[in-house]
This record gives sequence, structure tokens and C-alpha cells, in this order.
Amino acid sequence: MKMQAEAALRPLIGEPLTDMWRYAGCQKSEFGVQRPAKNRQGEEITLAELGLVVSCDWRILGPEGCVVSSDDFGHGESRRDTHAHPFYELIHRAPPVVEEIKADDEGGLRIEMSAGYSLEVVPSLGIEPEDEQWRFIPGDKEQGHLVLWGDGLEAAERDLL
Repeated sequence: MKMQAEAALRPLIGEPLTDMWRYAGCQKSEFGVQRPAKNRQGEEITLAELGLVVSCDWRILGPEGCVVSSDDFGHGESRRDTHAHPFYELIHRAPPVVEEIKADDEGGLRIEMSAGYSLEVVPSLGIEPEDEQWRFIPGDKEQGHLVLWGDGLEAAERDLL
């Protein structure tokens, strides 16, 4: 699993983390140049070519410790991440660039970035096999997504994400 995940996420190396946002209880991190796009409602937005959608635990670590994590978001609209606003501003002004991808055999990820930042993804143990933990959305539109489910890693057909 480790080698498959590291190989699939290799396109992130050299790309900046340019946006982070939440939807439906998931955290999406976008890597690469933000380009004009339209959302499902037809509204103008920007979107990067590469994405990592995480529904398990995650955290951004910086030179001085944890910057923001899944623990900063409760159910529904509850947010406790005001302390992370300087980091959100940083990724729009001078985004950290991915330098290395590390995976483990349980599906955990550590994305090392410049300036001492990293994104860690910590899969949940003992969840249902059909529960999605994370999904890598590659830049190649013909390539399927790589998904970590509750029972392991698999390539998935491109779907509605």
C-alpha cells in the first residue's frame, strides 16, 4: 500500500498548496495553480488541478507545532479554527511547496512542504469497509482517483467529486 500511495501522489511534488476548504464533513486541500472553473451551481470559482479530499483525521504541522487539524471542526457549521487564519493567508500569498510524500502500510500520509510545513493524514481504525478515508484527485482527467477505503487502497473511477 505504501509504495502505491507514494507513486500515485508523486505528481504533488513541486506543487504549492494553494487552497483548503471543507464540504460535507471532508477537508479538501488543493495543490497547483488556481484556475477559473464553475461549480455544480454554475458559479465562477477557482480550482487547482490536484486535490486531496480527507474524511479521516488530518493536521497541518508547522515550524511551531500544529497549525490546524480536523479537531478544529465540529459537526455541522461548528468551527474552532480562527487561530489558523495566518496560515490560510500564507497559502494564498506565499504557498508552501510539496517536497516529499511519505506513506505507510495503513494508508497514512505525510506530505512534507517547504518552510517547515507538513500535512498529515491519519486513517481511522475499525471503520466499515465501504467508508472512504481519503481520495487523491489527479490532474490527468482520464486517470481514476486513488481512494483509501476502510478496507484498503484502490483505484476508483472518476466520479462526482
